[in-house]
Amino acid sequence: MSVVMPQLGESIVEATLARWLVQPGDSVSSGQILAEVETDKATNEIPAPQAGTVAQLLIGEGETVEVGTVILTFVEGAQSSIQTSPPPVPEISQSELPKPAHESVLRRRLPSQHLAPRPVSRTASPAVRRIAREENLDLDLVAGSGKNGRITRHDVLTHLQNSAAEKSTSAPIAAVTNQKTNSVYRIPKYKPKAGDESVPFTRRRQYISEHMVHSLGTAAHVAAVTEIDMNYVMKARSTDALIAQQRGIKLTITPYVVSAVAQALHSFPELNAVVDGTNLILRQERNLGVAVNTKHGLMVPVIRNADELGLLGIARSLARLTQKASQDTLQADDLSDGSFTISNPGKDGNLFGVSIIRQPEVGILRIGSIVKRPVVREIEGEDVVVVRPIMYAALSYDHRVIDGAIGNGFLSQIKALLEETQPLSESFLGKNQ
Repeated sequence: MSVVMPQLGESIVEATLARWLVQPGDSVSSGQILAEVETDKATNEIPAPQAGTVAQLLIGEGETVEVGTVILTFVEGAQSSIQTSPPPVPEISQSELPKPAHESVLRRRLPSQHLAPRPVSRTASPAVRRIAREENLDLDLVAGSGKNGRITRHDVLTHLQNSAAEKSTSAPIAAVTNQKTNSVYRIPKYKPKAGDESVPFTRRRQYISEHMVHSLGTAAHVAAVTEIDMNYVMKARSTDALIAQQRGIKLTITPYVVSAVAQALHSFPELNAVVDGTNLILRQERNLGVAVNTKHGLMVPVIRNADELGLLGIARSLARLTQKASQDTLQADDLSDGSFTISNPGKDGNLFGVSIIRQPEVGILRIGSIVKRPVVREIEGEDVVVVRPIMYAALSYDHRVIDGAIGNGFLSQIKALLEETQPLSESFLGKNQ
């Protein structure tokens, strides 16, 4: 019987085997964890589909393979003699394909019909190969920086950028030549000194790095900032927190922002969309990602159908996802299928910042710390200086598909909704609260 690399989320096409928890010859029970695997989104566990004895481990720790690749074989029941050195990978016939056990835990794709050995030094994911095809790039010309020479997206983008730079500098260089020294400026490469420490990127940090560079090179980022008077939100929270506490929920400011964004997306569906070639797909579901800090770095769990949950429903979902993030138990499905993202300043905070859009979304809202400051308000026809809790909110949007009027209108509606916040009432709590 074979175990394959499972489908760990709708957009996941490959995963890295982080750690084997069994060895050839080990007896395992049904559901026992065989290995830990990592994607750019989370760490997951692969359970044994039934009881048996481990026969062969077909890939090594740290190796990245496509979904559906056979990674382990085992036999049912006890086995007296188990091979400890992996033989050549056999052909897998349709009759031998593994049955999709534990479908509620992990969704699987069928493995390739013939898993012939391939040179690991030139491997690349389908996404990377697609970029190469679109750019008419021969991958044999690209140096791979991944495990065993695997070619990453970052490798391809860097190669393309360097090629473009070489073409641009192949023209006469007199304009950039220092007339006094006759030398052309080059960015110096830093050479480590005694006492310096070189810290390799983790796989997750490498994915984040590649994603951010890819997003900046893909979307035409534009930022708009507004100032929001959070006075009514703060007053509402002072009473709403008691209702939430009765339901075992700790109410923060973030659910109010999530609720306002979810409502505004109804009026501005262009912000709840993805770009597909020359088409803009307006999504029906409003799945809002909320950035949270973890020991592994920033992660963005997704509150699904946030517009249907109500304030306390959002707070409950956010608390559950934040707890899973702190316990390092987020699954791929907790982190996938977002349609818009909200980033907050965290406990240390700052006034505002401009975030990079998470692809393939077209917008991200970054809120700042709430700070009391003097502002001018008109009261009974007179301008009066009063102290208000003020929060800046910065919207980054993709100017390829979002014009300024739409971006500004969306941000203005979020501001209006928050500045008109009213407390919850027992008689008006929604069915999903």
